[in-house]
Amino acid sequence: MKTPLIITSENLETTIKIGIEIGKLVQPGDCILLNGTLGVGKTQIVKGIGLGLNILDVVSSPTFVIIKSYEGKFKLHHVDLYRIDKTQELSQLGLYDLQLDGGIIAVEWANKAFEEFPEESLNINIKYSNQNNTRKITLSSSHQRYNKILEKLKDNFIK
Repeated sequence: MKTPLIITSENLETTIKIGIEIGKLVQPGDCILLNGTLGVGKTQIVKGIGLGLNILDVVSSPTFVIIKSYEGKFKLHHVDLYRIDKTQELSQLGLYDLQLDGGIIAVEWANKAFEEFPEESLNINIKYSNQNNTRKITLSSSHQRYNKILEKLKDNFIK
């Protein structure tokens, strides 16, 4: 699906449900890059991905620890680059190693380091909409691997 998929989320539950569907369909080695302003729902999407991967721990924002890893159907590495300022700091995080371990990597504030991640990623941009605190969630990928995920999301969330 070359055209981005745009889903409107009217509440927290819908945002998490989008993540759950993604979590049910991701495969080892997948990379999910999330961007959006502070508090817009990036962590809620990742929380849903964790639920979709049958992770029993509560997925929470790793803002202060940068990386949290969870065990489930597949390992989920949740990365938050909000506090990272320089590319030099990124190299010390071991992001490349995380990508190689066969888990799923979900990166908040990925725009700070797009060049560090594979082109074959699922990109998720979240913005506040102008109406009633809803969110506009734009999902895209130029890689065929993610077409199945985008099609399933389209079937489930676009009426």
